[in-house]
Amino acid sequence: MIQLDESRLRFEFGESWMVVRYDKSSSFRSISVLNGELWDGDAPRNQGTKAVDFVAVREGALFLIEVKNFEGHERGTRLRLERELDLEIGLKVRDTVAGLVGGVRSGMLPEPLASAVARVADDGQKVHVVGWIERDDPPPSKRWMTIGDDPVEDRIKQRLRWLKPKVLLCSRERPGLVDVDVTRLARD
Repeated sequence: MIQLDESRLRFEFGESWMVVRYDKSSSFRSISVLNGELWDGDAPRNQGTKAVDFVAVREGALFLIEVKNFEGHERGTRLRLERELDLEIGLKVRDTVAGLVGGVRSGMLPEPLASAVARVADDGQKVHVVGWIERDDPPPSKRWMTIGDDPVEDRIKQRLRWLKPKVLLCSRERPGLVDVDVTRLARD
């Protein structure tokens, strides 16, 4: 079993998973040196390299997993949830895919991750983009976490149409991933 903590959540991946905490990996750190600023008129804009939290392989399939825990913070982040979540996930997936391809080419990715990334490129195997999103109970009129009828899910698919991913939105109530258990950690 692989146990990883992110955003006050503990993820326990069963034996069927190979998981890398990608945003802390040496492969990601090697490309994050590309961070810098571009100038827009008189103001600099930070141009940082982004990454999803976890990159995983299960039964040869590649999963890019981004974790967002808005529990207890939703009032202050409602605008971000509704307007920016799809863009944020899209940018992280874009930079992660670029980093993974570079990692395969440079030999920096471990197996079976390197083979899964190569299969995506060579065989056109689908990439699974998972947004693990915890939030306070949405009001009845908010249906964005309803799997299959989901505006946020549709916006993520639209942003990533170049990748043609399978997009899943998950939470503890709607887990969606086989052999993965998630529990809430106590606040510090």
